Amino acid sequence: MLIKGTSALVTGAGSVRPPPPPSLDRSRARRSPLGSGTRGAPSSSSSLILSLWSRRCERRPVADARSHPSSLPPRPPTFPQGIGRGLSVRLAESGASGLTLVDVSRDALEATRSLALAANPSCRVVAVVADVANAPALEAAFATHARAHGGLHLCFNNAGVGERSDWRSVVDVNLNAVVHGTRLATALMARGGGGAVVNVASAGGVFAMPQAPVYSATKAAVVLFSKSLAHLAETKRVRVNALCPQFTDTALVGAQFDALGKEKAEALLAQTGGSLLRVDQVVDAAMELVRDDARAGEALAVMNARGGVAAYVPVPDPRRWRAIDVGNPPRSGPSSRRPPPAFPAPAPVPATHRAVSVARLSADFRRATEVVTRAVPEPGPGQVLVERRWTGVNASDVNFTAGRYFGGAKKAAKMLPFDAGFESVGVVVRVGPPLEPPELSGERGRRSENPPPPLAVGQPVATTTFGGFSEYAVVESKLATPVPAATPEALALLTSGLTASIALEQAGGVDLPMIAAEEGRGRTGGEREERGRRVRKTVLVTAAAGGTGQLAAQLAKLAGHRVVATCGGARKARMLASLGVDRVVDYRAESLREVLRREFPTGIDLAYESVGGDFFAAAVDALAPKGRVIVIGMMSQYTSGGPDAKEAWTPSEHRGLPEKLLWKSGAIVGFFLPQYASEFKRHLAGLFALLEKGELKVEIDPARFVGVDACADAVAHLQGGQSIGKVVVDIAGGRRGGAAGAGAAVSKL
Repeated sequence: MLIKGTSALVTGAGSVRPPPPPSLDRSRARRSPLGSGTRGAPSSSSSLILSLWSRRCERRPVADARSHPSSLPPRPPTFPQGIGRGLSVRLAESGASGLTLVDVSRDALEATRSLALAANPSCRVVAVVADVANAPALEAAFATHARAHGGLHLCFNNAGVGERSDWRSVVDVNLNAVVHGTRLATALMARGGGGAVVNVASAGGVFAMPQAPVYSATKAAVVLFSKSLAHLAETKRVRVNALCPQFTDTALVGAQFDALGKEKAEALLAQTGGSLLRVDQVVDAAMELVRDDARAGEALAVMNARGGVAAYVPVPDPRRWRAIDVGNPPRSGPSSRRPPPAFPAPAPVPATHRAVSVARLSADFRRATEVVTRAVPEPGPGQVLVERRWTGVNASDVNFTAGRYFGGAKKAAKMLPFDAGFESVGVVVRVGPPLEPPELSGERGRRSENPPPPLAVGQPVATTTFGGFSEYAVVESKLATPVPAATPEALALLTSGLTASIALEQAGGVDLPMIAAEEGRGRTGGEREERGRRVRKTVLVTAAAGGTGQLAAQLAKLAGHRVVATCGGARKARMLASLGVDRVVDYRAESLREVLRREFPTGIDLAYESVGGDFFAAAVDALAPKGRVIVIGMMSQYTSGGPDAKEAWTPSEHRGLPEKLLWKSGAIVGFFLPQYASEFKRHLAGLFALLEKGELKVEIDPARFVGVDACADAVAHLQGGQSIGKVVVDIAGGRRGGAAGAGAAVSKL
């Protein structure tokens, strides 16, 4: 899951209490086996943490020590830092749109709130003072979040306390509040389409802790509770996971170590790596659980050994610990290879499924198609059966039903009926036998040196083959592209994203440094950098509020260019402005030609054009010397001649076009995505990387279309000019029908 644009609730968000003054009598803390602590937030820091930090500082460069003349060692910049505060700030930094911070300490909450706002001034941050062990107070906190932010996408049940003589209070805070918080979060998320819950447990939930048995028992219960809810990912689209850090540089650990005494605490620390984890390492691991949509019902332990090791548990034997990337670049070499990931088991495959079939040729999608029921096919050698979750709607869907992609109407008519739809994301539910003999490539008798890893059942994949408007499909394994998650955002990067990225680079000559070069491939046409100097161009994107236009506009901006974008309506204009477009032209309110003539007198260097008609003519007339127009489509002409397949697409007429291009040394370049299949892998990887980092935003049309029966409505919505962002159909929602499958044995929250 991407964090940008989401809302999150964090309990124990204060996480920090000021370190006690040196004169404070600590005898009260030592009367409890592991210190005191308060509900919803850790207790105060300790002198032992300072001594451990001092030892770390002794290994710093001498220049660093000289910059702190005090006799005390320098403290870390945010000392003392807590996990809840670290989570809150990281969420804000990552682009969360709203945060609700819950803690028992108003002062600690306000401090965290200030840090979150400093990290992201546009994030709406609400602070709620509440004791998580008080059920009505916790319910009120979630209700406050719903009122403030509308929905809940992420929840971190982080509040906790250490061992206490009042052991029931430890159970209330560390376990009961986590169970209740998970129930409340799941209810909110299910109403909004899903989300992720991270329950902060402890390595004490995996390893025995004789010095803190009740604390250890509560954390073990949190781990098993979270693992027992793996089914919610399928039934409610809510992923519940547990995070199990070992000793971390926080106030809570400080109080626990201080109560033990220096000698015992250092002996205990030596058994777990000899040093404390940093809060940012733990937060990195938490973000891994959020990002990886394939993980549900997992517990991720963060170990102190070797500078920080993360491993999915239970793996108490250190010999089985394996590093897991949590935001760091992948290492190269054999040691970086990981075992194949495990994916959640998909739902049982039914005997039949439904699909949208083209029964007659027409540019009227509803008239051309019908929904049919057929047997679910079995995958053959080298094939997989994919359960489609989401499918995308494109302007050219009506060209497909009119038979324009088959070499002529006669050829298309002979192929009737055929399935509609271009793209989908889903999960693999069955894998066919391997190809025998193995496929060969290159020289005769020589196997491919880098064959793709085999697909696994449950693995999210994307397909760009015909037949996307169906519930199940058999596809060649090599044509099923693994994706991080089967989400609408991932779907938008297929036809729409690839068209924008490849067309700008290959047809427009736009340098896209964010799309990594591979095997020497890169730009093939257009203006290169002039004498080593990057030239800032003016790029016009028509229909920029649509599925591909929004991405083209953002990619051009990321490449450093000035973007002029057209749309129809104030709502779409606001969306484009939020994406950073330099000049939005609402053609319903002002003339595109007039805006280009008045505000861009030197002309347009590049136009990404998909509308045709007057928009195409305006782009050509506004071209700067050596400018070019990329034609990716002409949506206004697809059905301008009526529904008849032969007459629907009215040919373009642009008198004097060759002369206009001659005098400007201009160019018009057509772009048809299937002819650039060799570029798909490289560009798709780059687009997903941008999406993951929050540098690329995908707007999904808010109109909800569920099931294959809604495909015709979705196409009409797009063709009617009312869409904003990528139009998608929830194929899986039509199968679920809002209820779990018959005979499914699931627990209830």
